[in-house]
Amino acid sequence: GNPRAMARSHRTPSQPLSDPGAARYADAANATPEQTSAGAADQVLDALNRLQINPASLLRLPWDSLHEVLGYLWPEQFWVVAAATGNGKSTFLMQLINAWARQNRRIYFLPLEQPADVMRQYWAALASNLDPARVLQNDWAHLPRDAQQRVTDHLHWQAQLSGGRARVHFSDARYVSEDILAEEMLHALAYG
Repeated sequence: GNPRAMARSHRTPSQPLSDPGAARYADAANATPEQTSAGAADQVLDALNRLQINPASLLRLPWDSLHEVLGYLWPEQFWVVAAATGNGKSTFLMQLINAWARQNRRIYFLPLEQPADVMRQYWAALASNLDPARVLQNDWAHLPRDAQQRVTDHLHWQAQLSGGRARVHFSDARYVSEDILAEEMLHALAYG
């Protein structure tokens, strides 16, 4: 769903999301004509604004074959990458982050499985063409002589600002619930 719409929702945190449409229909059924008109006007304004978006300005997957299937990442989209442990989720996402950060895109990342410092070190390892497992263990003896310096340099690059903010923000949330996800989506919107 649209995070802005979630933020505008009249649903209280205690209402279940088992059927998200049910709350919307209940709200609409109890709305005054003025509320219905204002809600429709907001939706039309959002639709008009969406018409002005140039797809080339949106995030694009760095792999042509996957981009052809999934297309651009639109502002209202919320993508979830899921797989069993050890099937490449972190590597896939770090490669996306690396490609997008190199384009000076701002990224808000909710990793859940690892703390932010570990994810940053993982990213630095991949971006430096090093084995992340060895880097995360500080196993410098089994890496190229300049490995630690390459990782250090990338970590410093990560801290450089682009447009007044860091390129990538890794959330410190360790688990997700409906309320935490809604809060994280609002943080991501504010982050840009």
